[in-house]
Amino acid sequence: MRAATRFGLILSLPVSLGAQNATPTVDLEALADSVAATGTTLDGFNNSYGGRLTTLPSWSPWVEAVHSLSPHARAAFDGKENPHSSNDDIAKLKTTYDDLSREASAKGISIQSN
Repeated sequence: MRAATRFGLILSLPVSLGAQNATPTVDLEALADSVAATGTTLDGFNNSYGGRLTTLPSWSPWVEAVHSLSPHARAAFDGKENPHSSNDDIAKLKTTYDDLSREASAKGISIQSN
């Protein structure tokens, strides 16, 4: 997978927090519904988990990491920036996502079905 594609997937497609040792899956229909209802992917992602992700210690650092990396992801997709120049930021995002995933799992937080 190209680095730019990987870069974008990290930022734009929330994956199941419970899929630690499995191939990540994305329920695009649920994600689209959440985004349509809330207007933002981050809010939609949180709403997919019953709004409980915001209660976790790693939520704010993860959101900050997403916001920090977002302009670089856009620039990479536009061909204006080499995504490899953001490896440290990508690693930070992955680390905070992994922390968020562990915390959610420990609290029994999972995607809510409608």
